[in-house]
Amino acid sequence: MVAAVTEPRAVESPQRGRIVGVDAARGLAVVGMIGAHLVLVDAFDWGRPETWFDLVNGRSAILFGLMAGISLSLVGDRARLAGGVELLRVRISILVRALAILVIGTLLEAMNTGFPIILGTYAVVFVAGAWLISVRSRTLLIAAGVAALVAPPLVLLARNFFYFSGSDMVFVETDLIYVVLLSEFAAVLWVAFLMVGMVVGRLDLGSIRVQVRLGLFGAGLMLVGYGFGELGNASVPQDLASDSGEQRLWSLLLQYPHSATTSEAVGSGGFALVVLAVCLAVGSTRVGRVLLFPAAAVGAMALTAYAAHFVAINLLGSYAEYSTDYTVFLQFLLGTIIVCVAWRAIAGTGPLERIVAGLARRGSRIPL
Repeated sequence: MVAAVTEPRAVESPQRGRIVGVDAARGLAVVGMIGAHLVLVDAFDWGRPETWFDLVNGRSAILFGLMAGISLSLVGDRARLAGGVELLRVRISILVRALAILVIGTLLEAMNTGFPIILGTYAVVFVAGAWLISVRSRTLLIAAGVAALVAPPLVLLARNFFYFSGSDMVFVETDLIYVVLLSEFAAVLWVAFLMVGMVVGRLDLGSIRVQVRLGLFGAGLMLVGYGFGELGNASVPQDLASDSGEQRLWSLLLQYPHSATTSEAVGSGGFALVVLAVCLAVGSTRVGRVLLFPAAAVGAMALTAYAAHFVAINLLGSYAEYSTDYTVFLQFLLGTIIVCVAWRAIAGTGPLERIVAGLARRGSRIPL
């Protein structure tokens, strides 16, 4: 199974132009996160179709993390093969991207929308990615597996230390500690999705064989991750929950959105791979590219669309409150698609994407 994912490209050069399936998967991740911020829905249950929208919770953010790895891989592939000064320049450009994304995330956090913002985590894992772009695919997969196993207990210990110390001492975490260990998108775990995405980005994504293998590999991860997660959910009695909210070791057995457990990481990581494989397969045909065009337009402007929906939530106030009503989400969805399609047709690159890419290019031109 590992060999299926680490299969090298037929041509050792970066894929040129935008890949519709990749953009579409990234667009679905953004749309899913918008939905997660606007629609309140019961926990997913196969037997209750009204709960199926819960699939966007947690999984959309993990898909977004996977796509970040693919983007880094596509950006740094040629430099990885060339090495030397070219590799150093790409690493500097990635670090500049990370800084720009951190600034954007900080500005969004200042609006106090009440929702977690993933861009701080994005920035931290990009810093890691600047070094990881030269690491072999097999090593990246092994490291991702280790992170999926080790990160959950680290997150659990950190949350208990800072939030449930059992003493009168007040622990004030720094922003970096929060992003790395305490947030819903703990970077110590999210780097695993980045590394898997970096491996995927090195594959020949236009190959039907690669698409099928990605889908099968993802489905296998879903069976393992969600299977063990459901066993954990069923085996842990509800009355074990602590009144203080302190997380116990048994919580590592559970699986639910943003649980930061190994079962969620494996299962939802597999879900992300399946979504990507489907998008790549559909996008490989002319009809499929037409069908995916709206999602691909959003995905090509993912940073702008993601940031804009927080600005809109802030401006709309109580109108965009978290609720069981789908009306506002559908309005956001339609508006996002219309704006992204129109902007792509008129101006091409999204405004935030243009700014970040421009800064990255300037950073990489520093005399060395």
